[in-house]
Amino acid sequence: HKFIELSLDLTVYTWQPWSQTTRNSLRLLRVEWLLYKKFHECNVLPPSKHLQRQKEEYKGGLVLQASVGVHDDPILLFDFRSLFPSLCVEYNICWSSDGELLPAVLKDLIEQRKTLQGVPASDIRRLVLKLLANTTYGCMAATSCRYYSPYIAKRITELSRQALQDTADAVQAPGVLIYGDTDSVFVKVAAPARAKEY
Repeated sequence: HKFIELSLDLTVYTWQPWSQTTRNSLRLLRVEWLLYKKFHECNVLPPSKHLQRQKEEYKGGLVLQASVGVHDDPILLFDFRSLFPSLCVEYNICWSSDGELLPAVLKDLIEQRKTLQGVPASDIRRLVLKLLANTTYGCMAATSCRYYSPYIAKRITELSRQALQDTADAVQAPGVLIYGDTDSVFVKVAAPARAKEY
């Protein structure tokens, strides 16, 4: 039941044919259709789709060394919400001539999702917005995608590594860094002292 609702909402939101939204193997096409729709609304021609492209190698997200062992003290998880799309918006990363189309699309997805937080019966739409925002990076990094851009993929992961490292450096002083991976860090904090029993 929920799957049907989700696939229908994806179809309505992106213009992607329903026969494709029901196939998980075609999830990157969701972003292609959404961007095609936005190009159409802006009266701009989308990039041509090249059938064969050379994959460019680049450094991915940052993974920090895990602190091995059993940790009895409380551990806090700090997680970036929609890190990759948020970086696109924050740093205006785009391949369009005006440098605004992709950040505008992602900002709209992120803000709509925030607006619907706590709104009854909005679970499906919030999931649609999350899936589209978080799949955009994969679309930019896939050679089979019309909007493939090694520049965007490299720039996003470069900024994500810096954001995670800055966060790790900031939390290391008051706590002990346990682990970090792409968009989250785990920090051990000292448990509050227990009152003595008499």
